[in-house]
Amino acid sequence: MSPHSKNMMGYIISRTLSTNEDWQDEFANVFKVLHKDYEVELTPGCSMHVHVSPSNTGKRYTVLELRNIIKAKAYFDNATTRVMPPLRKNNLWAKSNMASEKTTKNLRDAYAAVHVNSWRPLFAIFDKVKAPVLIPIEVFNDKYIAWNFRNFTANCGTIEFRRPPGVRTAADACDGYGLECLSDIQVAPYGRNSQGFPYIGPPKLEGPCQGSLNSGNVVENASPATAFSSADIREIDRKKVIKDRQGGGFAQKANSRSNTPTSRSSSSSGSSRR
Repeated sequence: MSPHSKNMMGYIISRTLSTNEDWQDEFANVFKVLHKDYEVELTPGCSMHVHVSPSNTGKRYTVLELRNIIKAKAYFDNATTRVMPPLRKNNLWAKSNMASEKTTKNLRDAYAAVHVNSWRPLFAIFDKVKAPVLIPIEVFNDKYIAWNFRNFTANCGTIEFRRPPGVRTAADACDGYGLECLSDIQVAPYGRNSQGFPYIGPPKLEGPCQGSLNSGNVVENASPATAFSSADIREIDRKKVIKDRQGGGFAQKANSRSNTPTSRSSSSSGSSRR
């Protein structure tokens, strides 16, 4: 990709960032350079993926932590869908965890009956998960969903939030997506923002994260989800087969770098974010 080129495409993978370091200035500087030296355009295929781990020192989520996290994913699934733009509401690369055909039927049925039976039956199913390695098998058996749980059994040890659209600015990357993702993973107390949407605020996150999320920006996008044609679905299915044969994108790239959770031996204990 060359400066001011209109025809080149590329993507950025940040270094491993910790919630107790001054990552906001780093974000701002990266986007400042991009806009200074390049013409930044978003395409329909653009997305932002956020990978989260308990720390950048190799620590892994416990099964109890993961049970709480997947409960939060289910609880906020509908709200997450509602705030997404049309192309990301039912995107075939990042479907709702609770709508994916690969999510086990008993979970989908329990989720569909929450309005009648409460959350207890669904959460009881999650509580039966005995080991982290079983989540991608018994719960969310798909990579191409909003929250991908396959990477935490690999070397990079992360949970991947795949739902957000591509972003133009550092503020867009934070508001409603990056920090909402981090706060959600932290399983902080439930609340609601000024628009009435379920919202988990950042009180449990370290000082450098404070003030970076404007919860007022987490509002409903009432436009209907983009419809995919049969031809679109066939082409995406074809590409998924190719990607699966090639191996897992981020995990593969991250493991080759010196600052992944498993390879970095020093530094702080906050949640990592990419």
